[in-house]
Amino acid sequence: MTNRMIFGCVALSAMSSRAEVFRLLGAVVAGGIRHFDTARSYGRGISEKLLGEFFRAHGDAFAVTTKCGVTYAKTAGIPTAVALPANRVLTGLRKKVTGGLGLRLGKATDHRLQATGKLHLPSAKAPQITRDVVEKSVEESMRQLGRGRLDIFLLHEALPEQLAPEAWEYLEGAKQAGVIGKLGVGTNRGVLEERFQEEPRVEVLQYEGSVTERLPLMERFPGKMHIHHSLFRECGPGGHGEVLRRALERNPGGKVIFSTRSREHLRENLEGLS
Repeated sequence: MTNRMIFGCVALSAMSSRAEVFRLLGAVVAGGIRHFDTARSYGRGISEKLLGEFFRAHGDAFAVTTKCGVTYAKTAGIPTAVALPANRVLTGLRKKVTGGLGLRLGKATDHRLQATGKLHLPSAKAPQITRDVVEKSVEESMRQLGRGRLDIFLLHEALPEQLAPEAWEYLEGAKQAGVIGKLGVGTNRGVLEERFQEEPRVEVLQYEGSVTERLPLMERFPGKMHIHHSLFRECGPGGHGEVLRRALERNPGGKVIFSTRSREHLRENLEGLS
């Protein structure tokens, strides 16, 4: 089952050191997972950079999903050895300032929150995403990841109609050239259920999954790859491996994402898949 598991890298920038990140990612790979999910906005670019450093040290036999759409203040030029401890300090300060609202630098408990802390829901009134924005995002992701191909490229908290025609033209060209594998959308499930219309160029839908209810999106769009995340909210402490196993069974043609900063939790999750 691990061949359909994706490790989410949203929390890498909240870890204490580059060495700790590498130990975690090494354990992920040793556990049989070869697909990683990140985004330009995760850790304000640090997540992609950490993954790229890991790939350079361990080869390129990995798949990557990354995203474009959520803005952030660029800090990817800061060395990861400096950025990680600085991020922990700033995170602690922000928690004190915000009174424990759960906001983190470049990350939030709700992934729909931008780095600004403002709720971002796609709508028909949202400004179009231009070709320049998309092209720069693709190029920067490949540079940080040290790769010539992005296996899955998602619109992050954006809908297909927000892409300018020239941006679509660029993405289709990148796909034909093999720079991008699959194109998709990653946003809140409720937004997709309410607003997403069939778009043949969109091959992947990434959203919150469930092991307790039938998901209308899977029935409405059976020809697309469905990637589910945020599954542990439906269970208490422990039993996460069983949740992942059930989620994979309910989504036979798709994939499931989970994330942890603990190698112990990682081991428990993977053991529960067997």
